Amino acid sequence: MRMQTRSWRRYRPGLALLAGLLGQAAPAQAARHVYSPYVEEGEYEIETFFNQAVAGKSGLNGQGSYAGSIGYGINSWWKTEVEATWSRSQGGNSGWGEVLYDSVASENIFQLTEPDEYWLDAAFFAEAEFVKQQGDHNNFTVGPLFAKAFGPSLTTLNLLFNQQFGSGASGGQSLDFRAQSVWRVSLLFAPGAEAYWQPGKLASFDGFNTQGLIAGPVITGGVRLGPSVKLKYEIGYMVGLTNASPNGTVRGLLELEWRF
Repeated sequence: MRMQTRSWRRYRPGLALLAGLLGQAAPAQAARHVYSPYVEEGEYEIETFFNQAVAGKSGLNGQGSYAGSIGYGINSWWKTEVEATWSRSQGGNSGWGEVLYDSVASENIFQLTEPDEYWLDAAFFAEAEFVKQQGDHNNFTVGPLFAKAFGPSLTTLNLLFNQQFGSGASGGQSLDFRAQSVWRVSLLFAPGAEAYWQPGKLASFDGFNTQGLIAGPVITGGVRLGPSVKLKYEIGYMVGLTNASPNGTVRGLLELEWRF
């Protein structure tokens, strides 16, 4: 998809509002994946994804998060989604706890540049998450999304800032950094690597071993089911690099995209 070249002035009012959220705005605990900065006008999508600890430390083994979302590309630069999340805590000797409904979120991606218009492709992400479980907190998450293609490779970076809001919320903004780089061998198969880093509050990062940091190989791809229908997938295995991270986490995503 090629869009008309756009001026940054067009986005000033929206960016001012989003920047205000950032000023108010600790990473949400939903299942994580790397967000793409690209928007497809008129495209519908249904997406399901999960993170599951399979080799954890005491208190981490068996923990998981599972999510589903419905999204739509409203125009050439704005995509909106509604996402629901369920979580599993560690439970008993088996390490597997009960799966509980966790939160609902409104997500929006605002594409800021046309592909290859500048050295980096850029978008802005904004999410409001409303939690269900007692002891958890509502969250605002905002921040830039970047992507850069080098030949057949594509590298995507998310720099997200999160703040709790509502009763009992903690102050200060937390960082949630996500990165993925894949080699697009074909539409069906694109191997690569990715990393997820949560160092803590911006004013004072946690000690390294208490930060969340996982990284590992990932395979992405897709298959066309018709002229206007595509099925995409991602599957990865992340290794914990700190004491606060599970030793192993399986991450997966399945997405159906279509146009009428």
